[in-house]
Amino acid sequence: QGQGSTGPQSLQPVQGGFRTGFLVGISNPKDIIFFAAFFPQFIGISPNLDLSLVILTISWIVLDFLTLSLVYLGFQRLSGSQLYPHLLGLCGLILLMVALYGIYSIFS
Repeated sequence: QGQGSTGPQSLQPVQGGFRTGFLVGISNPKDIIFFAAFFPQFIGISPNLDLSLVILTISWIVLDFLTLSLVYLGFQRLSGSQLYPHLLGLCGLILLMVALYGIYSIFS
């Protein structure tokens, strides 16, 4: 608990959650690349533009949900294994090497 806390605090709903989520979603590079790569292909699949856009949107929702579900399930399984701390150390080492290479390339 934080400083000066006298007891349990209740959570208050935050306004603007949909707008914030929408802005994060449309600024996501993965989603931008998806729409840039697949949007032109969906324009002419049906004589009705609205139907084409509905098919594109449903495809995006299904693929995005499957991708995020696979990442979640993979992380959940991996985080419970004994390999997890070693994998975190390896990732940290790789990031450190990338940072050192970046510093080296700036000054050379």
